[in-house]
Amino acid sequence: MSDEHRPEYKPQQSAYRKPISTLSKTGCLTPGSNSLCGAIEKQQTSDATLFKGKETARSETPEETVYQPRIADKPTAALSSTNWLRQDPPPHLKPNPTLQLLTEMKAQCDADQARRDRDEEQLQCRTNLEEQTRIASTVAAVAKRMADDGILQPDGSNLHRWERMLCMHSMEQFGDPNFFTPDEGPVIDSTDEKIGRGILNSSVHRDLIYDLLSLGSSAAVFAHIVAKFRSVNRAAQLKAWRDFILVDPSKHNTTAGILAAFNETARVFDEVEVLLNLDEMMGLILQANL
Repeated sequence: MSDEHRPEYKPQQSAYRKPISTLSKTGCLTPGSNSLCGAIEKQQTSDATLFKGKETARSETPEETVYQPRIADKPTAALSSTNWLRQDPPPHLKPNPTLQLLTEMKAQCDADQARRDRDEEQLQCRTNLEEQTRIASTVAAVAKRMADDGILQPDGSNLHRWERMLCMHSMEQFGDPNFFTPDEGPVIDSTDEKIGRGILNSSVHRDLIYDLLSLGSSAAVFAHIVAKFRSVNRAAQLKAWRDFILVDPSKHNTTAGILAAFNETARVFDEVEVLLNLDEMMGLILQANL
């Protein structure tokens, strides 16, 4: 075969290797040429950088960092933004989730208890205000109906009339005419006790109130007043008896007038504690003739 008809040689690409990009740029390389060997070595060098374990590129320029010493019992200062190293706190300084939860629960319980105490205090103040309003209105209504001659005088001259008036008002307000002279057994409601104390203070003369402020209950106030002014005055009893026997029907034109005169003397008997029994009347007659 002549040199003119020699077939052109075409290099074949390997089926087990990717085509080398460098070879496509070399143009007309032939096997065994130095250019082909150089291209293969360059391709192998570039492929070696893809394998694991390549060496990290290092810079020869030194980088300045800030050294932060760590102390166990002192919080770490803010690290420099250029320092990438972040150390975790030691185990004994790490926040305990359970402890944080317990602390939050305790704080919540304290807040709830404080709120309940505040609500209870407001409710108690509202209840006390309503009770005071009720007491004041009740005492004012009773005092408005008291007659002027029923108010206990400073000398205690109308003691019996005052006692009858209190029995009437205690029956209306408490359903018990003996409210101010209770027995030892029953317990008196605190609100009723305050109302009774207000009625007593309103039923006596202003000059007598100061001596009653130190007494502990309405029953004690009533007993103190009765013991202070109740005394057996025989002269007053004799005068009441004379007024009774000297009633002259001829001086009264009507039966109603005579009845009013007898009722007036009977009222005086009650005030001076005259009991119209046989022994009492005999004693009064004998003393009147002495």
